Amino acid sequence: EKAMKDRPFDPNAKDVNRKIKCVTLLTSGNTVSSAKENSAGSDGSTSFLSLPKMDLIDSLGNDILNQIVLTEGKNSWKQRKEAMDNVIARLSKCSGMLSTDHKAFNSLKELIAAIRSRLNDSQSNLKPLAARAIGSILSHTDEQSQAKIGKAVFPSLVNAAMNDMKKTMRDAAISSLTSGIKRNKLDGGGTNLLSLDVFIASMESELSDAALKSAGLADVLFFLAETLQSICSNNNVALKGIKVSSHLAKIIVTSL
Repeated sequence: EKAMKDRPFDPNAKDVNRKIKCVTLLTSGNTVSSAKENSAGSDGSTSFLSLPKMDLIDSLGNDILNQIVLTEGKNSWKQRKEAMDNVIARLSKCSGMLSTDHKAFNSLKELIAAIRSRLNDSQSNLKPLAARAIGSILSHTDEQSQAKIGKAVFPSLVNAAMNDMKKTMRDAAISSLTSGIKRNKLDGGGTNLLSLDVFIASMESELSDAALKSAGLADVLFFLAETLQSICSNNNVALKGIKVSSHLAKIIVTSL
């Protein structure tokens, strides 16, 4: 009763803008930091909650790698499809993050390499599936691992987003790239500047003469522009946090 008297009902309380805070991050001063303040882990914050983590390969079985790269036999594409469907389905049931300790991350890199090879699958309907599987993995990893995986897959995804003949594949590649530069909410949320650096460098490396004339270049540039605009509008660390400004400048000038 005393608490209710001390805090009477305020009908305007619902209209008050409240800052969203990440309850999984703790600063050295024992105060919870917002996702924006913790972008790229610049303040050295640490987690004070024990987040559930899953070893993806262990949950799928080691045979998943052989299924994904299987190309012998008339119906081998069905096994490749089933394997990638299983990866996506397993990740859809993952409520936490993927384990990225030494052993688990090495296995994860093997899985990523296997799925990346399917971005150029002889069965065109499997290529967007591969892109979605990569995006699902990226969306469940911490920011450091996300950037490391990005170095392996972003060039192929950027190439597909610009040059693939089918729009379904180009859209799937853009969606996967989007997942690759956004931190999981359990990891603070927001744009992963480490991954964004990797994406910009990857895009610059893929800007061939053919890419400059490609049907998907405009969509990739729009995706990049939206991402940069979002960083600036959120008063994050803005463009000063991007380490590959020379690559960004080359992308802009070359695309003109």
